[in-house]
Amino acid sequence: MPVLLPIAMMALQNVSQATPNTLSSCVTVADAMARLACYDAAAGRSGDEPVQMSEAGVKARFGLPAIRSSKREKTPKAPKVDRVDGVIRSVGTSSNGYYVVDLGENGVWAFSSEIPTLPKVGDAIQIRSAALGSFMGSIAGGREARIQRRR
Repeated sequence: MPVLLPIAMMALQNVSQATPNTLSSCVTVADAMARLACYDAAAGRSGDEPVQMSEAGVKARFGLPAIRSSKREKTPKAPKVDRVDGVIRSVGTSSNGYYVVDLGENGVWAFSSEIPTLPKVGDAIQIRSAALGSFMGSIAGGREARIQRRR
């Protein structure tokens, strides 16, 4: 970490020497840290404010591993999402024979147990949080089965 401080200081000096006012002028800055500082300055940000994820962003990340931050105390609370409703866009099978369903913006999910209802394109699917970080999925209001997010 001590190495990053001098780099950040140099980046701030480079920006203060030629403070660009528009986002397009930041493209020409060669150093990555100075370019980031340039974009922050042009957008009117100091770079210290935490960015809060929207509810749509939280829903899109539902089922993926949590993003960890070293500045947890400055990170604002994101809206809690414990359920996603979607429509199946495509159906396939995994190497172990279980169904894999693509929900578009809600990701690709794979069942990890047998399901009583065969998934079809256009079927409604509900996925909810379950115990110990697992998830349960239900097709068209049928019986639930374990499901995992692939991507």
